[in-house]
Amino acid sequence: MGAGGPLLLCASLLLAGCALGLRLGRGRGAADRAVLAWLCYDALVHLALEGPFVYLSFAGSVADSEGLIASLWKEYGKADARWLYFDPTIVSLEVLTVVLDGSLALVLVYAIVTEKYYRHFIQVTLCVCELYGGWMTFVPDWLVGSPNLNTDDWLYFGVYLSEAGDEMDASSLFLYLVKFVKPTDMTVVEPGMAGAPRVAGFRLPRSRAGH
Repeated sequence: MGAGGPLLLCASLLLAGCALGLRLGRGRGAADRAVLAWLCYDALVHLALEGPFVYLSFAGSVADSEGLIASLWKEYGKADARWLYFDPTIVSLEVLTVVLDGSLALVLVYAIVTEKYYRHFIQVTLCVCELYGGWMTFVPDWLVGSPNLNTDDWLYFGVYLSEAGDEMDASSLFLYLVKFVKPTDMTVVEPGMAGAPRVAGFRLPRSRAGH
């Protein structure tokens, strides 16, 4: 199978993620709708693509596997050979990515849709995890001269390697957080604290009589 099938699968996941995110974000601001679209796509990639990669890696190797998902990773393996065989660093990162990042993306979708106060804490955590995963995936190989990376072909380097780690997406989400989150958004009002003064967005308990 050539590049057409795997690329079509990725495009389908992107469309599905955007459609689901926009549907969940109906009635919300444009920024939240965009973030929800990214999160739904991100969760689909972690669970529907990277999850099977982890299974194929433990069951044998991508190079010896068959099927649509295996063909996708074989195609990506033309850009980064570490995905074709069991590379302990890559597989360990992918296990963490599937379990932690996939779960955080789903929790964050729920927190945004239901307007939970912990939404911003989850958002920061997910951004850091995504950036860390992208850094540890590519930088160690770059530091030793990119022996596993195909940097000569424009398609493999410009499309596969540049987009696969989600660095730009995670950076955009992080910038969204810095730009739009205000400290007052994280205010938690406990019983008896209504009307209390604020410091940096948090309410201070009012002094009680006799104290």
